[in-house]
Amino acid sequence: MNGLQPTPEHVRVHRSACRLAPDYDLNAWRDEAYWLLELAEAEVDEWPVEVTANSATNNRALIAAVDAELSWRHDRGVSRGPVDVGIPRELIDEIKRSVRLELEIAVDVELRGARTLTGRCPFHDDRSPSLVVWSDSQNFRCFGCQVGGDIVAYLQLRHRWSFIEALQHLADRTAIALPQSTKMPPKAPNMSLSNKGHVSQDRGILVGPEDTRFHYRRSGGAR
Repeated sequence: MNGLQPTPEHVRVHRSACRLAPDYDLNAWRDEAYWLLELAEAEVDEWPVEVTANSATNNRALIAAVDAELSWRHDRGVSRGPVDVGIPRELIDEIKRSVRLELEIAVDVELRGARTLTGRCPFHDDRSPSLVVWSDSQNFRCFGCQVGGDIVAYLQLRHRWSFIEALQHLADRTAIALPQSTKMPPKAPNMSLSNKGHVSQDRGILVGPEDTRFHYRRSGGAR
């Protein structure tokens, strides 16, 4: 995969985000970045050269930042475990699996494709489809503004929710009970924006025919 080597400043931008992350998350971010580099190799014919090159540069910067942060912690004998939110990781994983990421994103974004879905990113003024959703891995990435992650990360970004608020939203939809010891912050209002920028209360989602292809619209059914 071609692409420029990241500049020190590019790495520092990622390093600032790495600073507060638990060791577990840092390793997961690095694994995801390597996976995206490999995936870009497989999909090189599907995207403009500048898109794949920018993605490669960004992922290399993230890998370098994670390596630098973990090395710094190792040299000083420090580590950071995940924040204890009173929920077992097994339950968190079960809740994440309870709702399909592509269905959640399709509430706001028109998605096209089969196993790899594309659409216009809701997090910036996206004039061409730069948001990619991988149905197999249940991850998303915008090759324009470089945000990405799993379904909880999407909900946090989309609604400005905390981790617990996003997890509670998924748990409520699937009737999975969170432990009573979980401390819930005040719930933010649900502000799902339509493409005109106002609050939309009624959106249709339609899954495509049996070939598992998807074609969603931001409001209404499939075209």
